[in-house]
Amino acid sequence: MRAKNPNWIKQDYAACQKEYAQCFAAFPKTLPALLEKKLVYGRFTATSKGLAAKASKTIQTRDLNELIRLGYVHGDGLRYEDFLPVSAAGIFASNLGQYGTKSTAAAKSVYTGEMLEEILGRKIIDSDAIYRSQQEESIRQAHEQLGLACQNP
Repeated sequence: MRAKNPNWIKQDYAACQKEYAQCFAAFPKTLPALLEKKLVYGRFTATSKGLAAKASKTIQTRDLNELIRLGYVHGDGLRYEDFLPVSAAGIFASNLGQYGTKSTAAAKSVYTGEMLEEILGRKIIDSDAIYRSQQEESIRQAHEQLGLACQNP
């Protein structure tokens, strides 16, 4: 719509917001649903109800989502920390184009993570791997707290 009518957002803001929201309609709206669908990383801990169930030997599943539904495990979302230099570089590059500054090079420059690592003189941390590791460790600990650690996940 915006390509057809650049002034669309000014002419009908409500319709514009509705159109933009459509692509997100399929996504869950709550943290528990986002965690269940594995759309965000989480940190999981055993609850007092879970510890009581462990003591009475009534836990019959290792399934994380079921443990959460039963109230035996609580999930919190992990806070994502952005790698600022990569983010800032992207914002800076997009702002150059946004305000009319154009590259005079015959071919548009392409910047890669490897180039940034070379400039920095070190590897860029894979934040996805870090968050996945933190989540997996919290699941392992929650299983251990509930006496489920001796079984394979």
